[in-house]
Amino acid sequence: MDKGPANMPDAETLAHLRSRKDFLKMAGAAGLGAALGSNIMLRQAFALDPTGPTDPSFRFSITSSYHPFDVVSDNFVEHSDDFTSQASYPVLAPAPEQQNGSVSTGGGALSVSSASPFFALFQTNEAPLAPYASVIVDFGSFIGSATNEDTVYAGLIKDASNYVVAWYNNATKRVGIDAVVGGTVNRLVQRDADLVATAAKRFAFVLNSKEVTALYDTGRSEGPTGSTWKPAANFPNPPEVSGDPAITPGLSQYVDLRDPAVLAQYKYGFGVRGDGGTITLDGVEAGYWGRAGVRDPHVVTWADGTPYIKDNKLYLTLTNAGLDFFATAHWGVYTLNLSNYTSPDALEEVGKIFFERGGKVFGDHAGHIVYDDAAKTFLIGVSTWGDFSYQGVQVNYTRFAGDVLHGVHVLRDATKLPLPTPLRNPAIDPSYPSTWDPHFTRIGQRWYVAYVESPSQGGANWDHHPALARGGARSGLSSLTLVGRDAPLNQTEGMVMQRVGGTWYVLCVSGDGERGGLPKKYRIYDLSMVFLGYLNADFTSNIPHPMVTPLPLGEDTKWIMLTFDGTDFYGWNPDGTPILDYGTHGKFYVMDGPTWDGYHEFPPRVP
Repeated sequence: MDKGPANMPDAETLAHLRSRKDFLKMAGAAGLGAALGSNIMLRQAFALDPTGPTDPSFRFSITSSYHPFDVVSDNFVEHSDDFTSQASYPVLAPAPEQQNGSVSTGGGALSVSSASPFFALFQTNEAPLAPYASVIVDFGSFIGSATNEDTVYAGLIKDASNYVVAWYNNATKRVGIDAVVGGTVNRLVQRDADLVATAAKRFAFVLNSKEVTALYDTGRSEGPTGSTWKPAANFPNPPEVSGDPAITPGLSQYVDLRDPAVLAQYKYGFGVRGDGGTITLDGVEAGYWGRAGVRDPHVVTWADGTPYIKDNKLYLTLTNAGLDFFATAHWGVYTLNLSNYTSPDALEEVGKIFFERGGKVFGDHAGHIVYDDAAKTFLIGVSTWGDFSYQGVQVNYTRFAGDVLHGVHVLRDATKLPLPTPLRNPAIDPSYPSTWDPHFTRIGQRWYVAYVESPSQGGANWDHHPALARGGARSGLSSLTLVGRDAPLNQTEGMVMQRVGGTWYVLCVSGDGERGGLPKKYRIYDLSMVFLGYLNADFTSNIPHPMVTPLPLGEDTKWIMLTFDGTDFYGWNPDGTPILDYGTHGKFYVMDGPTWDGYHEFPPRVP
């Protein structure tokens, strides 16, 4: 090997140098330019000509993993009351009792008392903008001697004749879900459950699109995620009972809360019902559903690929897992505090984005947000999983001129991205072509879009592979042409484009069931979609997306990788059936990669 000038360090000495500063001391009078110009090993080691992602030294190892779970997202609490002071709620008296009893609040409790049967529903003043909502009630005391009704309720309430609620009846030791429409009670599901015996402290209603779940909190770590919450009942029931939840009408056959005009009439609420006596509650909290796990990490970027960092926090999007199949999930915007990025406390949800199309609001997800500084707008691309029913998925996109990264947004003007995916035979397979997992980057004057292309979905026929499209010079996204695809693959997704050492690459992942016995690994392509090799990174489970990103660290670049796995929120029954259907998964992983001294992959930018 060419060692350069005679007074430069040899390979053995180089291996023990710990920093660029050490190198500069050793280089001395030889001249830095001459040394680096003549020695490839030195150029790579000191990152002035950094290694590419196929180099073995470009290595990512797991440094932390945790399973985010929240019934109500911390920053999206719409109503909270611990009843320490008197509060006035609209009180409804539904049939058949039509008597709400005597209500008092204060001193840390809300109590309802009556010598005769009573039924009281309480409305808050707040309503969700999207059908992804939760209500938690804290148990106080039950009547205890009731024979039929000793019940607490949590849910969404329009009036005394129209409400959707989860309930627990301490008299019958049952948990259930009701949809009451025009005074007709539709009992959707009920299950045996003695929550008092299990020392449950809280009971929750969760709405995810057209599905409702009842949860209870034992205060003890339960299930594979370590959450204290356990599922008690859900509708539609798991697939072995009700069929595939993706194609069942669910709650929408009674009342479709995906319709924004309908949902606007329903407010967060709670209630109690008894044969006679007193029931007390210790608190109530309501707001937007949090997550049963997270997946599909995608760093928010500037158009040129620079990570979007503000106040030392990296912005990214994650799919917030719901309590059933894909349509129960929704899209969250998060920040990762770079001061302690391996800690669970570093990950904070700051925004939620929903999409209205066809007159309904959906939790579409698995996409990418780009700040386009030329247009001074956010470019938003998303996959239409929010109503997935084996009739195909597409990438929609829109632009937003305001701050889409914070708060709750329902976007109403997203349209289909004209990706160059050919139509085969719609008479044979009307779902084709499907596309998802978009990633956008503007390189020079052209937009590039990496995405998944899928001939079929469902059962054993899931078939999806990586593809790359490119726009014309200065033509934006309106005239995309195909660069290439790896069509022989059938279990590959998680598209990411990343610049490494000044060169752009396409990253994706192959999971279980890949054709030809190909390994479960992160794949690397160039911008012509020529396969180069595999990323040297720990593989988790499921189909973990390789979200590699460079972080400016002083004068250096720190590489990290964010991904997820297939850990379910609560797991499986002893007979092998799911407690909840596939889709409740997502443990979050942070992997550390190399630090390149004296080099910025992207110079820091201030939003």
